[in-house]
Amino acid sequence: MAHVAQAAMRNSKPIKANVSKAQKTKGHSKGSLPSPTTRAHNKIISTLLEHYKLGQQILMYCNKGRTLAEFAAENGLVERTARMRLAFAKQYNAADVERLCKLRRKPSGRPLQSGHVTYLLTIQAAAKANNKDPKLAREEFEQKAATKDWSPAQLHAEIRKEYGGGKKVHGRTYKPEKLPVVAVSKAIELAGNWQKRSEAAFQLLQDLNGKHEKAITAFAAMLKSSKQWCTEIEKRVSRLRRTKGTKA
Repeated sequence: MAHVAQAAMRNSKPIKANVSKAQKTKGHSKGSLPSPTTRAHNKIISTLLEHYKLGQQILMYCNKGRTLAEFAAENGLVERTARMRLAFAKQYNAADVERLCKLRRKPSGRPLQSGHVTYLLTIQAAAKANNKDPKLAREEFEQKAATKDWSPAQLHAEIRKEYGGGKKVHGRTYKPEKLPVVAVSKAIELAGNWQKRSEAAFQLLQDLNGKHEKAITAFAAMLKSSKQWCTEIEKRVSRLRRTKGTKA
């Protein structure tokens, strides 16, 4: 599988070159720094390439007889994140990634981002369940997301429309609550359950006197990811409170 990763790296180079060329031709004077918008777009593309390279590493790791859980534990990743990166590497070849990075949403001009890819990866199982070619179905939604300037949430909604009717798109179907009070109450309830499970897991690790290093590493990675999410959602809630009831 080493040649696959090398091919991905080779094919990713023209993407970066194209971005640099765009910086020079998009209204910047000679010698000036890229605009904040251009830098933001470049960062999105760089993130996509990093996720794909990580997926290739996980794929090679698993092809040696190791498990996804082992890779996640050894590298301080949440297993769900590692699984998504692996799916990215399995479903997209180097040419697919290059095409994805070249797409631009119109009229905003933004590239598709990792949030889009998360939902594009769910098409694989849904398309097969509906007797459709997954690759063609995925490319179709990529083009729609670009030409119609869909956000990741809009893309997700459209995929669900296409593959509804009881067909599972990815894992257990999540049905958002319609009433804010109910949604918050359920979130608080699940948070309480998470705290209890986390405490039980920690107690078990403590009783074993740190003998399961991989489990400890995975647990620490989960806590780090949870902390990052809590920090992010806290910022969003603070901004929402400052709007004084207006739409965020």
